[in-house]
Amino acid sequence: MNTERNDARRRVRRMAKRALILLFIGLMLVCAAAAYAWLATNYSGRLVLAQEIPAAQAARGFNFGPVYLEQGEVGRYRISALMPQTEEDYWYTTFEVLNDQQVVVYQQDELRFIGDYQFTPGELDTYTKAFAMDKASGYYFFRFNAVNGVYDANPEDRPVVSFQVRQRVIHGVGLWLPVAGALGLGLLLAVIGIRLIVLLGRRAELEALEEGGSRLRPRGTRRFEPGGIVTSRR
Repeated sequence: MNTERNDARRRVRRMAKRALILLFIGLMLVCAAAAYAWLATNYSGRLVLAQEIPAAQAARGFNFGPVYLEQGEVGRYRISALMPQTEEDYWYTTFEVLNDQQVVVYQQDELRFIGDYQFTPGELDTYTKAFAMDKASGYYFFRFNAVNGVYDANPEDRPVVSFQVRQRVIHGVGLWLPVAGALGLGLLLAVIGIRLIVLLGRRAELEALEEGGSRLRPRGTRRFEPGGIVTSRR
């Protein structure tokens, strides 16, 4: 009897170890997927432009660049802006791409609404977007302009807008396929590991109840069963 119990306990310990390993590998894959997505989005490719401007230049409008862009090559730009105080309930900004002749080839207007559940003055807002230049290769400028908004006193002392451009970045299938694969496999392994742990816990509870019940029955006592009285023996 003791040998059977010891063998059963060893099997349970092996299963528990495998369940913990599956859970650990699953969680590591989920973390790896998130880390890969973050690193690929923010640091993949080659950094070709990085500039910062103070509040006065943001209000007047500032041309970041120039930077040489190849037609069809995928890049990614990132704008980090400190939210100003506004009399309105929104912050209105414009973003343009200009060629070397200062002619606008792309324009985008944005409204960032101020509120408790959206954007709050003083917070840092970051916007990242992948793009591919459909115009001819050459030097281009990126113009940012804050149409409204007021910053604290002495705005010249600190930058309020930073701008970066990266080229040949990881994007599309190269970005999301590894993320989806690692995330899906990691969640699957984690679920299997958790289910095994739950099943082993229930099994341990049942064994504890059975063992506790057998210990409570003294030797020589009688227990009733269908068909008669049986004297328990040990």
